[in-house]
Parts: sequence; structure tokens; C-alpha cells
Amino acid sequence: MTSQVKTIAKLEETLANKEKELAATERINYINERMLEVKDKEIAGVNRNFDQMKDVADRAIKLAEMGKPKSVWEEWGPLGIIAVIIVTIASVL
Repeated sequence: MTSQVKTIAKLEETLANKEKELAATERINYINERMLEVKDKEIAGVNRNFDQMKDVADRAIKLAEMGKPKSVWEEWGPLGIIAVIIVTIASVL
């Protein structure tokens, strides 16, 4: 083989290797883009879930406050004070 043929063969081999590298790089870039898209969707989903959970927690707190039983003092306290006032007034008279 002549030196030109050897040089052409080496250049063709180098070109083939570079084409393989380019194809691999393009695949890696595509995979990275897809990973970023998936990550963005995951972040959006987490944010949406956080907002929904915040709403659920707020509703649960409101329901708990509405259904919370009153203590004895909250229910009978005003009546007790009125009774003490009436007894005091009656004892003075």
C-alpha cells in the first residue's frame, strides 16, 4: 500500500470514530434534555401537591375548630355569672 492509501484509510477511520462520538454525544444530549423535562414535570407536580395539601390542611383545621366541643366553662360560664349576680342581688334585697 502506498502512503496515500494508508493516510486515506487512517482519515476514514478517524472520520468514522468522530461520527460515532458525535452520535453518542447527540444521544447523551437528547437523554439530558428528556431528564430535564422529567425533572421540570416532577417539580411542577410537587408544587401542585404542596398547594393541594396546604388547602386540605386549612380545611381540616377549619373543620376541627368547628366541630371542637366547647368546654364546660364556655357553655355554662355566662349562666353561672348571671346566677351569682341574681343571688347577690336577691341577698341584698
